[in-house]
Parts: sequence; C-alpha cells; structure tokens
Amino acid sequence: MIEMNTLKAVLFDLDGLIADTEALHVSSYHKMADYLGIKLKNDYIHSFIGVATKDNVNRIIKDFKIDKRPEEVLKLRYRYYLDEIRNSELKPMEGAEEAILFLRKLGLKTALVTSSIKDQAVEVLKKIFPNYISSLDRNFGITIFDLMIFGDEVSHPKPDPEIYLKASVKLNVKPNHCVVFEDSEAGVLAAKSAGMYVIAVPNYHTKNQNFAKADYIIESLKKMPELFQTYKTL
Repeated sequence: MIEMNTLKAVLFDLDGLIADTEALHVSSYHKMADYLGIKLKNDYIHSFIGVATKDNVNRIIKDFKIDKRPEEVLKLRYRYYLDEIRNSELKPMEGAEEAILFLRKLGLKTALVTSSIKDQAVEVLKKIFPNYISSLDRNFGITIFDLMIFGDEVSHPKPDPEIYLKASVKLNVKPNHCVVFEDSEAGVLAAKSAGMYVIAVPNYHTKNQNFAKADYIIESLKKMPELFQTYKTL
C-alpha cells in the first residue's frame, strides 16, 4: 500500500510497456537462430521477456549446444535487434506518452529503468518520442524522463533489485516513495525486492506470466491517470 501524498517518483520499464518492441525482439531472435542454423519456437522466445539478453543468449548456447563464444552470439543478437529498430515503424504503447506527461504535470519525478543496453534503448526512445529530443548531452538528449538507467549499467539484471535500487539512489527518493510500472514477471520481482510499490501492465506476450507479487494490475497505461486521480491510497 502507498499513500498518494507520499509518492515522489514513478519508474517505468521500456520494452513492452513504453515501447511496442516485443515483436522486434522475437524477429531478431529468429534471424539470429537462422544464422546459427537452429529453430526457436515463439513460446521459447517469449520466456526471455524481462530477462537480460546475455542470460538468454547463454541459455540458447546451452540448450542448442552452439559451438560459439557467448560474446560472439550476443553481438550477433544486438546487431539484428538494432536493424529491426531502425527499419521499423516503432510506436509507443497505448497511453504511454500521455501517462508520463500526466505524472510530470503532477510534479513527480519519472525514470526509465530498463534491462536493455544503452545503445538499443536510446535508439528506441528517439524513435518513439521524436518530440522529446534535445541537443543537450543530459540523458542522451531524451527529455521526457528525469533519469534513465540501462541494463549495461548494473552487474545483476532483473529479477535482481540492483537496477531499481540504483534508480532510487540517483533520484534521491526512498524506495517506499516510488511506484513502478512493469510488464514482466522478472521486472515485478525486481521492483518488489527493492521495496517499491509495483503495478503490473501485462501485454500480449507476457499475459501468461505470474504477476502474483504485483500490488496492482491494470490492462494498459491508458488507465493510469484515472487510477492516480481516483484513489488516495493504492
């Protein structure tokens, strides 16, 4: 439970929550698999959601006995995914932009906390939020968030709480004054372990994951402003 008048910061995951990238992830894994001469089922790829790409690559190498170094396969996966981003008509998820702007008008701090590495995440953000880019170096020119933390800036990926605890420190906001929006089970577990209030927003690819640890579940970020306006306590 969190009292709305004690809320100081709202933190968001990126893939599948802010940006509709899950199909791009699936496609890039298939292209990587074709190059490696293996076949990956969609259900197998969907189990990767919310997990660090490095861990997913290590799993593929082990499961399919791939005779290549993990670094080589990881580089291949990153290349295919960046190609997917650059060649796509990528859009923000429904209600995402409006939700973030609503929170900023309330005077709340906003942060992006993603398992994606910096280069990929910034590429996605510039694609989906072209109206929130400046020439300033701060936040890589992305102006819609007060803070951004990327997967390659922490040692332990979600579901470890490290990335959320780091965001708390950088925002100078205690975890119990933060609300987190996540679309994956791993993300929910990470934020809960950090001591934050978590609202799950399952998408088509994650709807069958276990969200029992979430404090609240909504179907879309489009519902978020109404939620914040209606309740004094979540």
